Amino acid sequence: INLCYNCMAPKEGDGPCPRCGFDERTYEPSPYHLRPGTILAGKYLLGRVLSEGNSGITYISWELNRSEKTAVREFFPLGLAIRDLDNRLNITSVNNKDDAEKFEEGKIRFAKIAYMLQNMNLAVGILPVWEVLYSNHTIYRVSDFIEGWTFSDLCRQMPQKRVEPVMVFGAVKTVLDALGNVHRRGILHLN
Repeated sequence: INLCYNCMAPKEGDGPCPRCGFDERTYEPSPYHLRPGTILAGKYLLGRVLSEGNSGITYISWELNRSEKTAVREFFPLGLAIRDLDNRLNITSVNNKDDAEKFEEGKIRFAKIAYMLQNMNLAVGILPVWEVLYSNHTIYRVSDFIEGWTFSDLCRQMPQKRVEPVMVFGAVKTVLDALGNVHRRGILHLN
């Protein structure tokens, strides 16, 4: 399969993607990111990093069996985890015992939240979780990939680079309703 690691559209040969212009030859992921082209659990072809936060890294991915775009969130807490230099897939916790315990506790919390989100697939404003995977000494959650834009993208497109308050209220209400829904189930959205 020759897919663009940015948009996951089929492409031929090397060079920029004809659909989105992404050129994997110039993409330089951080040393602690999984490399584009990595296959996770024999099912998910990983592409570029979409985002990262305190508890993990999110990759665009391609579900090989169903041939659809997905997103994979890897539990990779900054400061508590490093990549194994001998095996680029494996994660190890940093060397001291306290951090190793924090890593394992975080992994348990990540799994608990992933399973709770998996059971909330029909809730408005909640990203459906399809699968929870244990691999590479860490945990992953697989969800839908949602095409869209960020609030920053919207601001750049608007005259005077700002959004009118009336446009913001509907979006904020949806976000707050979704946060309320997960908070009632004991999940805190921290990043």
